[in-house]
Amino acid sequence: MSVRTKSGLSRRGFLKGSATVGAAGTLQLNPMATALAQDTPPAPGSGQWLATTCAGCTTFCAKQVYVQDGRALHVRGNEFCKTTGKAGCARQYLALQELYDQDRVRVPLKRTNPKKGRNEDPKFVP
Repeated sequence: MSVRTKSGLSRRGFLKGSATVGAAGTLQLNPMATALAQDTPPAPGSGQWLATTCAGCTTFCAKQVYVQDGRALHVRGNEFCKTTGKAGCARQYLALQELYDQDRVRVPLKRTNPKKGRNEDPKFVP
C-alpha cells in the first residue's frame, strides 16, 4: 500500500529521488570529490611513512603520515606508540583537508577597521 501526498508523490518515490540527487551532487558538484577522482594514485612504495603527532586536540596522539613527493597523502596511528597504538579518531583525517584547503589563511592578517559589529567590514590586510 503506497500513500500518496497531495502532490501525488509517494514516500518511496521521494526517497528514490532524494538519493539520486544526493549521489549526483556528491559525485558531480562537489569540487573536493572531483579533485580526488582526478588525482592519479601514487605508485606503490614510492613514498615513506614519517612519524609525527596530531594537533587536532590537546592529546597530541602519535601518528604516521605517508608522504610522497613532498605531499601528505594518508594519516594513520603510529603502531609503535604504547598509549594509543594504531587507534585514531576522525580528526586525523581532517588534518589533511585543513592542510590542503584552498580557502585557508596562508599569511597572518591584521585588522585595520577598529569598528566591530555584524555589518562592519574588518578590512584585513596581510
